[in-house]
Amino acid sequence: MTRCAVLSLLLLLLLHVPTVHCATSHNTKLAAFTVARDTDSKRSASVTLDGWRCTFHWPHVSSASEMAAASYVEEAAAIAADDSSPGHNVRTHSDAVAFAQQVLAEHTGEKFNIGAGGFRYGMTLGESLEQRSDSEAWTLGRFEEAQWLTDTKFVSVRLSGGTPCLPQFKNKKRSVIVDLACGPARAELLRVDEKATCEYRATLALPEFCAQPAGAFFLHSTGGSSGAALDDTRWEEAGWTLEVTRTDDMRIMCAAYHNWGGSNDLQVAAFRLELDAPPSGATLSPSCDVAARKVDDSELDARQLNVKGATSQSVAIAANDHAIDHARISC
Repeated sequence: MTRCAVLSLLLLLLLHVPTVHCATSHNTKLAAFTVARDTDSKRSASVTLDGWRCTFHWPHVSSASEMAAASYVEEAAAIAADDSSPGHNVRTHSDAVAFAQQVLAEHTGEKFNIGAGGFRYGMTLGESLEQRSDSEAWTLGRFEEAQWLTDTKFVSVRLSGGTPCLPQFKNKKRSVIVDLACGPARAELLRVDEKATCEYRATLALPEFCAQPAGAFFLHSTGGSSGAALDDTRWEEAGWTLEVTRTDDMRIMCAAYHNWGGSNDLQVAAFRLELDAPPSGATLSPSCDVAARKVDDSELDARQLNVKGATSQSVAIAANDHAIDHARISC
């Protein structure tokens, strides 16, 4: 029962005062929309509450590996041509495994994050790969139980010793095979998928794995003779929600967020979120809070998040080349 309803009941019982009519201080309008790959599909959605209009634009969408590959091509050649890399001494698969072990050891402690299929994944090199939901966390595998695979064309490592599965799966411990890939633009965790119950597959890209001839033993985001193209599912759509809310402190919030319906979701690679005041004369607060979160759970900083056209009638935020799953304006 709300505070207002309690007050109304007390006044009625003690003072015989007629019921107090309570005004609703929290009101929300929601709109579901789909971000699709089809170039003919719409690229914006809007929702209105009491004249306040919240609009989300997404001019460009992409899968995670497509976004990564776009920035890899230019740098790959330079790294491959650098004959100072230890990768130039690699001649066999065994050489490549030893090279990979050396590279990972040099990156011990570095952290990588990605969101997929409604979960967050975090890898700490030298420690473990973790899967997280809003309320739980599981270890998928530990580097201390690493087993380097010898029967594969490209270098991969199995991490065992994860959190046990449920009893119906005989409490077997989770494990993950990590495929190592060339990532000339930056080091990053490209993807994590559950291939079978409690058995996972991940791809970790590092610049060192682009050097030739070692690169022939590692996956490569751009394909070609220096490595295999990543097996990228051509993702088709993603579910999002657009929300405009009058909060309890009488602020207006405009937000767009990804519903994380599956591991084959598209990512919004560029966006613009706008909040417009009603034509009736209401104005925006001069102190608006803005934020946007990337799929790896990090926030866009002031250099990456552009505030555009902030006036008493309208405010917008925008960013390019960042895969986001949440954006918000509150005035």
